[in-house]
Amino acid sequence: MPNLERLGTVDLRAYDQGVVETLGGVVSIINNCPNYYVPVEGVDPAAHDPVLPGVPITFAFPEDVFEKYRQPVIVVRRDDISPAMNRWHPTAVEWRAPAPGSSVATVTLGNTTVTGVTKVEEKQQAVPFDITYTITILARHRGAIGQRNQVNLILRHTLKRYPPYAVLIVTDSLDCPRTYDAFMEGISHLDEVPDVTERVLGFAVTVRVEGELDLNDPQAFNTVTNPLTINTQTL
Repeated sequence: MPNLERLGTVDLRAYDQGVVETLGGVVSIINNCPNYYVPVEGVDPAAHDPVLPGVPITFAFPEDVFEKYRQPVIVVRRDDISPAMNRWHPTAVEWRAPAPGSSVATVTLGNTTVTGVTKVEEKQQAVPFDITYTITILARHRGAIGQRNQVNLILRHTLKRYPPYAVLIVTDSLDCPRTYDAFMEGISHLDEVPDVTERVLGFAVTVRVEGELDLNDPQAFNTVTNPLTINTQTL
Protein backbone atom coordinates (compact mmCIF):
# COMPACT_ATOMS: atom_id res chain seq x y z
CA MET A 1 0.00 0.00 0.00
CA PRO A 2 1.70 3.24 -1.10
CA ASN A 3 1.97 6.24 1.17
CA LEU A 4 -0.89 8.72 0.61
CA GLU A 5 1.35 11.75 1.12
CA ARG A 6 4.27 13.04 -0.91
CA LEU A 7 7.69 12.06 0.40
CA GLY A 8 11.02 13.80 0.04
CA THR A 9 13.90 12.54 -2.08
CA VAL A 10 17.38 11.36 -1.15
CA ASP A 11 20.59 11.73 -3.15
CA LEU A 12 24.26 10.85 -2.65
CA ARG A 13 24.94 14.04 -0.69
CA ALA A 14 22.26 13.03 1.82
CA TYR A 15 24.09 9.73 2.43
CA ASP A 16 27.44 11.51 2.78
CA GLN A 17 25.92 13.79 5.41
CA GLY A 18 24.20 10.84 7.09
CA VAL A 19 27.46 8.89 7.42
CA VAL A 20 29.14 11.83 9.17
CA GLU A 21 26.21 12.66 11.45
CA THR A 22 25.63 9.01 12.41
CA LEU A 23 29.32 8.99 13.37
CA GLY A 24 28.45 11.79 15.80
CA GLY A 25 29.67 14.67 13.66
CA VAL A 26 28.80 18.20 14.79
CA VAL A 27 28.87 21.28 12.56
CA SER A 28 30.84 24.35 13.59
CA ILE A 29 30.39 27.45 11.41
CA ILE A 30 33.73 29.26 11.08
CA ASN A 31 34.11 32.18 8.66
CA ASN A 32 30.72 31.26 7.12
CA CYS A 33 32.09 27.79 6.32
CA PRO A 34 30.71 24.63 7.97
CA ASN A 35 33.29 22.37 9.59
CA TYR A 36 32.45 18.89 10.91
CA TYR A 37 34.06 17.53 14.03
CA VAL A 38 33.37 14.75 16.53
CA PRO A 39 34.19 15.11 20.23
CA VAL A 40 35.99 11.99 21.53
CA GLU A 41 36.81 11.81 25.22
CA GLY A 42 40.56 11.56 25.83
CA VAL A 43 41.56 12.79 22.36
CA ASP A 44 43.18 16.20 21.91
CA PRO A 45 41.84 18.36 19.06
CA ALA A 46 43.98 18.75 15.97
CA ALA A 47 46.28 21.75 16.37
CA HIS A 48 45.27 23.81 13.36
CA ASP A 49 43.74 27.25 13.01
CA PRO A 50 40.89 27.56 13.75
CA VAL A 51 40.88 24.92 16.46
CA LEU A 52 37.78 22.72 16.46
CA PRO A 53 36.60 21.33 19.83
CA GLY A 54 37.07 17.74 18.66
CA VAL A 55 38.51 15.52 15.95
CA PRO A 56 37.87 17.12 12.52
CA ILE A 57 35.93 15.08 9.94
CA THR A 58 36.66 15.72 6.29
CA PHE A 59 35.90 14.09 2.95
CA ALA A 60 38.57 12.62 0.67
CA PHE A 61 40.47 13.88 -1.12
CA PRO A 62 41.59 17.23 0.32
CA GLU A 63 45.33 17.57 -0.26
CA ASP A 64 46.08 18.95 3.19
CA VAL A 65 44.49 16.10 5.12
CA PHE A 66 47.83 14.35 5.67
CA GLU A 67 49.60 17.46 6.88
CA LYS A 68 50.86 17.33 10.42
CA TYR A 69 48.62 20.11 11.71
CA ARG A 70 45.50 18.29 10.50
CA GLN A 71 45.93 15.19 12.64
CA PRO A 72 44.31 13.46 14.41
CA VAL A 73 41.60 13.44 11.74
CA ILE A 74 38.76 11.29 10.40
CA VAL A 75 38.52 11.05 6.60
CA VAL A 76 35.30 9.79 4.98
CA ARG A 77 35.54 8.42 1.44
CA ARG A 78 32.70 7.10 -0.71
CA ASP A 79 34.22 4.13 -2.52
CA ASP A 80 31.56 2.31 -4.48
CA ILE A 81 27.95 2.59 -5.68
CA SER A 82 26.48 -0.71 -6.87
CA PRO A 83 22.91 -1.49 -7.97
CA ALA A 84 21.18 -3.90 -5.57
CA MET A 85 18.53 -5.45 -7.80
CA ASN A 86 17.75 -8.13 -5.20
CA ARG A 87 15.84 -5.35 -3.39
CA TRP A 88 14.15 -4.05 -6.54
CA HIS A 89 10.35 -4.38 -6.97
CA PRO A 90 9.47 -2.97 -10.42
CA THR A 91 5.75 -2.44 -9.76
CA ALA A 92 6.08 -0.95 -6.27
CA VAL A 93 4.77 2.58 -5.73
CA GLU A 94 6.49 4.73 -3.12
CA TRP A 95 3.65 7.22 -2.72
CA ARG A 96 0.37 8.31 -4.32
CA ALA A 97 -1.33 11.65 -3.66
CA PRO A 98 -3.83 14.06 -5.27
CA ALA A 99 -2.23 15.86 -8.22
CA PRO A 100 -2.00 19.68 -8.19
CA GLY A 101 -5.14 21.20 -9.70
CA SER A 102 -7.29 18.10 -9.19
CA SER A 103 -10.82 18.32 -7.87
CA VAL A 104 -13.16 16.01 -5.95
CA ALA A 105 -15.73 13.99 -7.92
CA THR A 106 -18.36 11.37 -7.07
CA VAL A 107 -18.96 8.32 -9.26
CA THR A 108 -22.00 6.06 -8.82
CA LEU A 109 -22.15 2.61 -10.36
CA GLY A 110 -25.20 0.59 -9.40
CA ASN A 111 -25.52 0.68 -5.63
CA THR A 112 -21.91 1.77 -5.12
CA THR A 113 -20.89 5.41 -4.77
CA VAL A 114 -17.23 6.41 -4.61
CA THR A 115 -15.86 9.89 -3.93
CA GLY A 116 -12.28 10.76 -4.89
CA VAL A 117 -10.00 13.14 -6.76
CA THR A 118 -10.05 13.51 -10.52
CA LYS A 119 -6.28 13.23 -10.93
CA VAL A 120 -3.61 11.53 -8.87
CA GLU A 121 0.18 11.73 -8.86
CA GLU A 122 2.35 8.78 -7.92
CA LYS A 123 6.05 7.96 -7.73
CA GLN A 124 7.60 4.58 -8.38
CA GLN A 125 9.92 2.91 -5.87
CA ALA A 126 13.36 4.45 -5.43
CA VAL A 127 16.17 2.46 -7.06
CA PRO A 128 18.12 0.39 -4.48
CA PHE A 129 21.92 0.71 -4.29
CA ASP A 130 24.66 -0.56 -2.00
CA ILE A 131 26.88 2.42 -1.13
CA THR A 132 30.27 1.65 0.40
CA TYR A 133 32.21 4.10 2.56
CA THR A 134 35.68 3.95 4.11
CA ILE A 135 36.11 5.82 7.39
CA THR A 136 39.85 6.46 7.87
CA ILE A 137 41.32 7.39 11.25
CA LEU A 138 44.78 9.00 11.23
CA ALA A 139 47.16 10.37 13.85
CA ARG A 140 50.88 11.12 13.75
CA HIS A 141 53.10 9.45 16.33
CA ARG A 142 55.90 11.74 17.45
CA GLY A 143 57.45 9.73 20.23
CA ALA A 144 54.49 10.00 22.60
CA ILE A 145 52.63 6.88 23.71
CA GLY A 146 49.46 8.93 23.92
CA GLN A 147 49.17 9.15 20.13
CA ARG A 148 48.54 5.39 19.87
CA ASN A 149 45.98 5.65 22.63
CA GLN A 150 44.20 8.50 20.78
CA VAL A 151 43.92 6.44 17.61
CA ASN A 152 42.47 3.55 19.61
CA LEU A 153 39.96 5.86 21.29
CA ILE A 154 38.78 7.26 17.94
CA LEU A 155 38.50 3.71 16.56
CA ARG A 156 36.45 2.68 19.60
CA HIS A 157 34.13 5.66 19.08
CA THR A 158 33.73 4.77 15.40
CA LEU A 159 32.91 1.12 16.13
CA LYS A 160 30.32 2.16 18.72
CA ARG A 161 28.54 4.15 15.99
CA TYR A 162 29.19 1.56 13.28
CA PRO A 163 29.12 -1.93 14.80
CA PRO A 164 28.81 -4.97 12.46
CA TYR A 165 25.11 -4.11 12.11
CA ALA A 166 24.15 -0.44 12.35
CA VAL A 167 21.42 2.00 11.31
CA LEU A 168 22.25 5.02 9.17
CA ILE A 169 20.05 8.09 9.59
CA VAL A 170 19.58 10.13 6.39
CA THR A 171 17.63 13.39 6.02
CA ASP A 172 15.60 13.70 2.82
CA SER A 173 14.77 16.85 0.84
CA LEU A 174 11.80 17.61 3.13
CA ASP A 175 14.02 17.41 6.25
CA CYS A 176 12.40 14.14 7.30
CA PRO A 177 14.70 11.46 8.76
CA ARG A 178 14.98 8.06 7.10
CA THR A 179 16.79 4.99 8.38
CA TYR A 180 18.83 2.52 6.34
CA ASP A 181 20.67 -0.64 7.31
CA ALA A 182 24.47 -0.36 7.40
CA PHE A 183 27.01 -3.16 7.81
CA MET A 184 30.62 -2.92 8.95
CA GLU A 185 32.58 -4.90 6.34
CA GLY A 186 36.02 -4.89 7.96
CA ILE A 187 38.87 -3.01 9.68
CA SER A 188 42.33 -2.42 8.21
CA HIS A 189 45.57 -1.18 9.81
CA LEU A 190 47.13 1.87 8.15
CA ASP A 191 50.32 2.30 10.19
CA GLU A 192 53.24 3.73 8.22
CA VAL A 193 56.86 4.27 9.24
CA PRO A 194 58.34 6.93 6.93
CA ASP A 195 60.57 8.02 9.80
CA VAL A 196 61.26 6.63 13.25
CA THR A 197 60.00 9.80 14.90
CA GLU A 198 57.18 10.52 12.43
CA ARG A 199 55.07 7.36 12.36
CA VAL A 200 51.57 7.67 10.96
CA LEU A 201 49.08 5.58 12.92
CA GLY A 202 45.66 4.71 11.65
CA PHE A 203 42.75 2.41 10.88
CA ALA A 204 40.27 2.14 8.02
CA VAL A 205 36.70 0.99 8.74
CA THR A 206 34.64 -0.08 5.71
CA VAL A 207 30.86 0.38 5.93
CA ARG A 208 28.25 -0.78 3.40
CA VAL A 209 24.91 1.04 3.36
CA GLU A 210 21.81 -0.60 1.87
CA GLY A 211 20.40 2.61 0.45
CA GLU A 212 18.28 3.87 -2.40
CA LEU A 213 18.35 6.81 -4.80
CA ASP A 214 15.28 8.67 -6.02
CA LEU A 215 15.74 8.50 -9.80
CA ASN A 216 12.06 8.36 -10.86
CA ASP A 217 10.00 11.50 -11.35
CA PRO A 218 6.36 11.56 -10.17
CA GLN A 219 3.76 10.77 -12.83
CA ALA A 220 0.19 12.14 -13.00
CA PHE A 221 -2.84 10.05 -14.01
CA ASN A 222 -6.52 10.84 -14.58
CA THR A 223 -8.98 8.80 -12.52
CA VAL A 224 -12.38 7.44 -13.54
CA THR A 225 -14.96 10.22 -13.19
CA ASN A 226 -17.86 8.61 -15.14
CA PRO A 227 -19.30 5.08 -15.12
CA LEU A 228 -17.73 2.83 -17.69
CA THR A 229 -19.88 1.86 -20.66
CA ILE A 230 -19.54 -1.27 -22.77
CA ASN A 231 -19.44 -0.78 -26.51
CA THR A 232 -21.60 -3.51 -28.02
CA GLN A 233 -21.16 -2.34 -31.58
CA THR A 234 -19.78 -5.05 -33.83
CA LEU A 235 -17.25 -4.37 -36.53
